[in-house]
Amino acid sequence: LVEARKRAPTIAGIKWWREEQMVDTTLKALTVFKDEVEKYSLRFVKGTVRPDSGQEMVLTKLATAVQQLIDAASAVHYSVQVEVLGHTDKTGSVEENLRLAQGRAEYVIAGLRSQGLAEINLTAVGAGWRQPLQGEMTEEDRALNRRTSLKVILTDILEEKG
Repeated sequence: LVEARKRAPTIAGIKWWREEQMVDTTLKALTVFKDEVEKYSLRFVKGTVRPDSGQEMVLTKLATAVQQLIDAASAVHYSVQVEVLGHTDKTGSVEENLRLAQGRAEYVIAGLRSQGLAEINLTAVGAGWRQPLQGEMTEEDRALNRRTSLKVILTDILEEKG
């Protein structure tokens, strides 16, 4: 849309420009990749920054999904930032949970960097127990809350430059 907006006045026959009803198919396609990345979640052993058994494979798949997003975004002049949020259950002190949450987020970032994603903007955020997936009635519920989640931020590089 940004490029079309710039070129519209130079095209013979175009007298006015209306964006309201236009659909940016680029953004729709990138949203599919973004949603794919954001669905990943690694689970962790209680009280540690060590992932549960089988989670290394999830990290490998996540790295592949992030690389696909980066490739698609760069082809259409978008930048990618990924926030990795670390989560805990409610057991333990607030300070310990924040330390664990931050450590879990940093673990995922280190894993992504070790798989070749050194150049991407990755940020670790320790959310602690404040964003639970489940209420904590059972140990299984608490286990689901010991995780990481991801938030992808896409920015149109051409719009940033004006």
